[in-house]
Amino acid sequence: VAVALAAQGTQLAGQLDDLLKLDDLHGPSGSSPGSLAAALGAGGAGLDATKLAHRLPAHRGSQRLTPERRQRVERVLATLRAGAAHLQAEPAVLLDTGVVPEGTVLAGVAIQPVENGLASAMAAFDARAAATADLLRALRTARLELSTAYDPERHGEALERLHWSGFDAEELLLVPAVLVAVRAERLRGQELATLHELLESGRPVQMLILTGPTGTDAGAALSIQAPV
Repeated sequence: VAVALAAQGTQLAGQLDDLLKLDDLHGPSGSSPGSLAAALGAGGAGLDATKLAHRLPAHRGSQRLTPERRQRVERVLATLRAGAAHLQAEPAVLLDTGVVPEGTVLAGVAIQPVENGLASAMAAFDARAAATADLLRALRTARLELSTAYDPERHGEALERLHWSGFDAEELLLVPAVLVAVRAERLRGQELATLHELLESGRPVQMLILTGPTGTDAGAALSIQAPV
């Protein structure tokens, strides 16, 4: 899913970049050699931008992007360029409360020691989900901008409110996984209350709860997952 989203992000980023270049061409310096060279890119390698600039008439016609729209497009473009790559590079994280044997290495998983496992797991998921929401917001805004359908009053507030609780099943898979390992005897008092909060919240945090004595292998663990 992340690979497909990265491909979508790259495609939309290219289209937004073209939109900004076209807007530059509509500006006062749009027919300057530098602007033409940037707009032509690699495809204009055999052309003399200076000679071409001298032959072009002054621009007339299409209206430029408003400053507000241009700034919005530039922000979305920056998010698309950085966001998809970040999600692909972000590994799953296993928050360890002293359960995982020292020296353990898990492929594609970063093991991070923590004191308050369940609270840390919720915070870690929320941070990763917020980054995913930023990227999804940028994707949706890009599609609206490219179809000239974006309406600040209609779409602005709704997009800003985008939250992981509104993600569909595929979008939830984009959030880099958060796992937490705790011992069953620690699930009392505040930690037990936090467990109830985590389960009721719907955060898809994966929990590994060890029920056997210290040193028992992971096969004796009970693995449960919070409902989506």
